[in-house]
Amino acid sequence: MSKFIDIKDSNLTHSINIDFIVSVSEDTNKIATIHLSTREIVTQLSLEKVKVLIANASPY
Repeated sequence: MSKFIDIKDSNLTHSINIDFIVSVSEDTNKIATIHLSTREIVTQLSLEKVKVLIANASPY
């Protein structure tokens, strides 16, 4: 069963299947970017918070 996380980006909420996450990086301002195979999603979260979301991902 696939697991998903919800990431809010401006006015949109992205529901991301964690199986499609290629990597997650953090810039010098402690803002995490989720790298998918087809695009990147810049979050307003730190790398640690994204890690916790992925660890606690829930199935839909």
